[in-house]
Amino acid sequence: MIAHCASTSSLRTLLPLIEVDARPLVEALVSEVNLLLHRVRRTSRHNHMLLTRAVDMHQETLELLRKIMKRDGAHYEGECQSVIQTGFGCKGKSSVILLP
Repeated sequence: MIAHCASTSSLRTLLPLIEVDARPLVEALVSEVNLLLHRVRRTSRHNHMLLTRAVDMHQETLELLRKIMKRDGAHYEGECQSVIQTGFGCKGKSSVILLP
Protein backbone atom coordinates (compact mmCIF):
# COMPACT_ATOMS: atom_id res chain seq x y z
CA MET A 1 0.00 0.00 0.00
CA ILE A 2 2.89 2.39 0.72
CA ALA A 3 4.30 1.87 -2.78
CA HIS A 4 1.25 3.65 -4.24
CA CYS A 5 1.89 6.87 -2.28
CA ALA A 6 3.37 9.94 -3.92
CA SER A 7 7.14 10.23 -3.74
CA THR A 8 6.74 13.68 -2.16
CA SER A 9 4.88 12.35 0.88
CA SER A 10 6.52 12.89 4.24
CA LEU A 11 6.86 10.03 6.69
CA ARG A 12 4.42 11.73 9.08
CA THR A 13 1.71 11.75 6.41
CA LEU A 14 2.29 8.02 5.91
CA LEU A 15 1.86 7.18 9.61
CA PRO A 16 -1.81 6.20 9.23
CA LEU A 17 -0.70 3.48 6.82
CA ILE A 18 1.60 1.90 9.43
CA GLU A 19 0.33 -0.64 11.91
CA VAL A 20 -0.90 0.87 15.17
CA ASP A 21 1.65 -1.04 17.26
CA ALA A 22 4.56 0.22 15.17
CA ARG A 23 3.48 3.89 14.95
CA PRO A 24 5.12 5.09 18.18
CA LEU A 25 8.43 3.58 17.08
CA VAL A 26 8.21 5.16 13.64
CA GLU A 27 7.19 8.52 15.17
CA ALA A 28 10.19 8.38 17.50
CA LEU A 29 12.46 7.48 14.60
CA VAL A 30 11.12 10.35 12.47
CA SER A 31 11.61 12.79 15.37
CA GLU A 32 15.17 11.61 15.94
CA VAL A 33 16.04 11.84 12.24
CA ASN A 34 14.62 15.38 12.10
CA LEU A 35 16.64 16.36 15.17
CA LEU A 36 19.81 14.92 13.65
CA LEU A 37 19.18 16.77 10.37
CA HIS A 38 18.76 20.01 12.31
CA ARG A 39 22.05 19.43 14.14
CA VAL A 40 23.92 18.57 10.94
CA ARG A 41 22.61 21.68 9.18
CA ARG A 42 23.52 23.90 12.14
CA THR A 43 27.01 22.37 12.35
CA SER A 44 27.44 22.71 8.60
CA ARG A 45 26.53 26.42 8.72
CA HIS A 46 28.93 26.94 11.63
CA ASN A 47 31.77 25.10 9.84
CA HIS A 48 31.14 27.11 6.67
CA MET A 49 31.33 30.34 8.66
CA LEU A 50 34.59 29.26 10.33
CA LEU A 51 36.12 28.19 7.02
CA THR A 52 35.14 31.49 5.41
CA ARG A 53 36.75 33.43 8.26
CA ALA A 54 39.90 31.29 8.07
CA VAL A 55 40.22 31.85 4.31
CA ASP A 56 39.71 35.61 4.79
CA MET A 57 42.38 35.74 7.48
CA HIS A 58 44.73 33.67 5.31
CA GLN A 59 44.26 36.04 2.37
CA GLU A 60 44.79 39.10 4.57
CA THR A 61 47.96 37.58 6.02
CA LEU A 62 49.35 36.75 2.59
CA GLU A 63 48.55 40.24 1.33
CA LEU A 64 50.30 41.78 4.33
CA LEU A 65 53.34 39.56 3.82
CA ARG A 66 53.43 40.49 0.12
CA LYS A 67 53.41 44.19 1.03
CA ILE A 68 56.21 43.68 3.54
CA MET A 69 58.25 41.67 1.04
CA LYS A 70 57.72 44.35 -1.59
CA ARG A 71 58.72 47.10 0.84
CA ASP A 72 61.69 45.27 2.40
CA GLY A 73 62.42 42.90 -0.45
CA ALA A 74 66.15 43.53 -0.61
CA HIS A 75 66.49 42.59 3.06
CA TYR A 76 64.74 39.25 2.53
CA GLU A 77 66.38 38.25 -0.77
CA GLY A 78 68.08 34.92 -1.17
CA GLU A 79 67.53 31.95 1.09
CA CYS A 80 64.65 33.52 3.02
CA GLN A 81 62.65 34.46 -0.07
CA SER A 82 60.77 31.16 0.08
CA VAL A 83 59.24 31.91 3.50
CA ILE A 84 56.05 33.28 1.99
CA GLN A 85 55.82 30.60 -0.68
CA THR A 86 56.48 27.57 1.54
CA GLY A 87 55.64 28.78 5.03
CA PHE A 88 59.00 27.50 6.33
CA GLY A 89 61.70 29.63 7.85
CA CYS A 90 65.22 30.22 6.60
CA LYS A 91 67.16 26.96 6.55
CA GLY A 92 64.47 25.27 8.66
CA LYS A 93 64.62 27.85 11.47
CA SER A 94 61.51 29.69 12.55
CA SER A 95 61.31 33.13 10.99
CA VAL A 96 59.63 36.17 12.42
CA ILE A 97 58.89 39.19 10.29
CA LEU A 98 58.46 42.25 12.49
CA LEU A 99 55.77 44.65 11.37
CA PRO A 100 56.38 48.40 11.46
